[in-house]
Amino acid sequence: MGLQDYILHAERVDLISMNKEGIFSLLGYAAIFFIGVDIGTYLMKRKPISDWYSIIRTLLIIDIVLWIFMFLLSYIGIEPSRRLV
Repeated sequence: MGLQDYILHAERVDLISMNKEGIFSLLGYAAIFFIGVDIGTYLMKRKPISDWYSIIRTLLIIDIVLWIFMFLLSYIGIEPSRRLV
Protein backbone atom coordinates (compact mmCIF):
# COMPACT_ATOMS: atom_id res chain seq x y z
CA MET A 1 0.00 0.00 0.00
CA GLY A 2 2.37 2.70 -1.20
CA LEU A 3 -0.25 5.47 -1.31
CA GLN A 4 -1.27 4.96 2.32
CA ASP A 5 2.36 5.09 3.44
CA TYR A 6 2.92 8.23 1.35
CA ILE A 7 -0.12 10.00 2.82
CA LEU A 8 0.68 9.07 6.42
CA HIS A 9 4.48 9.18 6.53
CA ALA A 10 6.04 11.15 3.66
CA GLU A 11 7.89 14.37 4.42
CA ARG A 12 6.31 17.66 3.47
CA VAL A 13 8.82 19.16 1.04
CA ASP A 14 6.78 20.64 -1.84
CA LEU A 15 3.27 21.94 -2.52
CA ILE A 16 1.81 18.50 -3.34
CA SER A 17 3.28 16.77 -0.29
CA MET A 18 2.20 19.63 1.98
CA ASN A 19 -1.43 19.15 0.86
CA LYS A 20 -1.37 15.39 0.27
CA GLU A 21 -4.32 14.52 2.54
CA GLY A 22 -6.63 17.05 0.87
CA ILE A 23 -5.56 16.23 -2.67
CA PHE A 24 -5.88 12.47 -2.38
CA SER A 25 -9.08 12.49 -0.31
CA LEU A 26 -10.90 14.89 -2.66
CA LEU A 27 -12.35 12.06 -4.74
CA GLY A 28 -13.61 10.22 -1.65
CA TYR A 29 -15.29 13.31 -0.20
CA ALA A 30 -16.87 14.10 -3.57
CA ALA A 31 -18.27 10.55 -3.72
CA ILE A 32 -19.73 10.88 -0.20
CA PHE A 33 -21.28 14.23 -1.17
CA PHE A 34 -22.90 12.92 -4.36
CA ILE A 35 -24.24 9.82 -2.60
CA GLY A 36 -25.81 12.08 0.04
CA VAL A 37 -27.34 14.35 -2.60
CA ASP A 38 -28.77 11.37 -4.47
CA ILE A 39 -30.31 9.86 -1.33
CA GLY A 40 -31.69 13.26 -0.29
CA THR A 41 -33.22 13.88 -3.72
CA TYR A 42 -34.86 10.47 -3.64
CA LEU A 43 -36.25 10.99 -0.13
CA MET A 44 -37.62 14.47 -0.84
CA LYS A 45 -39.95 13.26 -3.61
CA ARG A 46 -43.58 12.94 -2.54
CA LYS A 47 -44.46 9.38 -1.66
CA PRO A 48 -47.37 7.64 0.06
CA ILE A 49 -46.83 6.49 3.64
CA SER A 50 -46.69 2.83 2.58
CA ASP A 51 -43.54 3.55 0.52
CA TRP A 52 -41.80 5.06 3.55
CA TYR A 53 -41.79 1.73 5.38
CA SER A 54 -39.87 0.06 2.56
CA ILE A 55 -37.52 3.05 2.26
CA ILE A 56 -36.71 2.98 5.98
CA ARG A 57 -36.22 -0.79 5.88
CA THR A 58 -33.87 -0.48 2.89
CA LEU A 59 -31.85 2.30 4.54
CA LEU A 60 -31.53 0.27 7.75
CA ILE A 61 -30.32 -2.78 5.84
CA ILE A 62 -27.75 -0.67 3.97
CA ASP A 63 -26.65 0.88 7.26
CA ILE A 64 -26.19 -2.52 8.92
CA VAL A 65 -24.23 -3.87 5.94
CA LEU A 66 -21.92 -0.82 5.95
CA TRP A 67 -21.31 -1.14 9.71
CA ILE A 68 -20.42 -4.81 9.26
CA PHE A 69 -18.11 -3.92 6.38
CA MET A 70 -16.41 -1.24 8.50
CA PHE A 71 -16.00 -3.72 11.38
CA LEU A 72 -14.43 -6.30 9.05
CA LEU A 73 -12.03 -3.72 7.62
CA SER A 74 -11.05 -2.66 11.14
CA TYR A 75 -10.55 -6.31 12.09
CA ILE A 76 -8.04 -6.86 9.27
CA GLY A 77 -6.17 -3.66 10.16
CA ILE A 78 -7.64 -0.95 7.91
CA GLU A 79 -8.89 1.67 10.35
CA PRO A 80 -11.30 4.43 9.29
CA SER A 81 -9.50 7.72 8.79
CA ARG A 82 -10.50 11.09 7.37
CA ARG A 83 -6.96 11.41 6.03
CA LEU A 84 -7.45 8.28 3.90
CA VAL A 85 -10.96 8.88 2.56
